[in-house]
Amino acid sequence: FWWSTSFRSFGFALTLAIAALLPVYRPEECPDGVVTSMVVLATSQLLGGIATLGRMRMAVEQRFPELARLDMAISFMRVLLTCLLAWLHTGVLALALPIAAGPVFELLYYVTNGSYRVSDFRWSPGILRQTAPMMAWPLVVAILVSLNTQANLYAVNLVLPVAALGVFYFAVQVAGQPSMFLVSPLTNVLATQFALARGDVRLERQSIVRTCEGAILFTSIACFGITAAFPSLNRAV
Repeated sequence: FWWSTSFRSFGFALTLAIAALLPVYRPEECPDGVVTSMVVLATSQLLGGIATLGRMRMAVEQRFPELARLDMAISFMRVLLTCLLAWLHTGVLALALPIAAGPVFELLYYVTNGSYRVSDFRWSPGILRQTAPMMAWPLVVAILVSLNTQANLYAVNLVLPVAALGVFYFAVQVAGQPSMFLVSPLTNVLATQFALARGDVRLERQSIVRTCEGAILFTSIACFGITAAFPSLNRAV
């Protein structure tokens, strides 16, 4: 938690600094709402670390079905909020606010269901130094995940203008919802089953194969459905 908070705090401060300097040094790349969106996203990242602590508490208590329902509700909320804000012509905020709404919703949920303890936020001297050797692989995985989710935007930014990049990002968010809707609930619900199968090679293989088969089938059907419905959705928005 403290390592996450440290990285997120650094990112929060850096994003705020860029948001403050962008209108001064690069006004041509600062249309209406960009600075506000950067502040919203930076704040959501800071809150995301605190929300993750509540998720960890629920996972330790094996409340996986509850986590699955929470993730599905957040996924639906983001899609509906994105479409609503786009329909209201809020500009780039239609992309930023739905992302920020997720951690806020989670944080409120964990506060109300008792997932937080005062001791969770107690600082232990030397905790960063003691846990530093354990952070190598998590840091590598975090970098790879970031590249996987953001590399396409960097590549498209080289060939598309800023205005078109927003449309592309909106389309990617909508098209990616089936995978997000499926992966997180599956991770939560099947975590217990995978734990029970640990050590049995045959059961582990069966669990992995069945999970992949179901994910491929559901995601393919859902993506084709979104492709068919997207022209109508685009006209409605």
